[in-house]
Amino acid sequence: MIARASRSWLIAIPWGILAIGAAAIVGAASTATIGATDLGCSKTGTTGHDGFSCGDPITELVDWWPFVVMGLSLAGPPFVAAVVRRPWVSWVSVVVLAGAGVWGVGHWTSHWLTLVVGLALAILGAVVAIAHTLGLRASR
Repeated sequence: MIARASRSWLIAIPWGILAIGAAAIVGAASTATIGATDLGCSKTGTTGHDGFSCGDPITELVDWWPFVVMGLSLAGPPFVAAVVRRPWVSWVSVVVLAGAGVWGVGHWTSHWLTLVVGLALAILGAVVAIAHTLGLRASR
């Protein structure tokens, strides 16, 4: 029993790393400029929003809440998988991350593009979930 419990903590490490990495990526995206995500800046050099320039921080245009939502969407599932440490939770985390990534692809012309990172996180998470599932079967 002790060996199984100590091995279950091993699955929390990669999920924790994914959660921290996702939070860091969203944090970096929140410091971007409007020009980094607005297609109008690359085409015409203007944002199309009165009072905003392409060099202004993106958070002045859209506020902080989208980045909080993106942070929860990308860092939340790996965090939950790290805490719960059950194979089915690992797989649910992979599905949620993939869904967030698909949402990001569908909204690639806006600040929601950051959610595309969910696809990479889902692939890495699938590797962790496979190892989790196979490791659990091997210990039985």
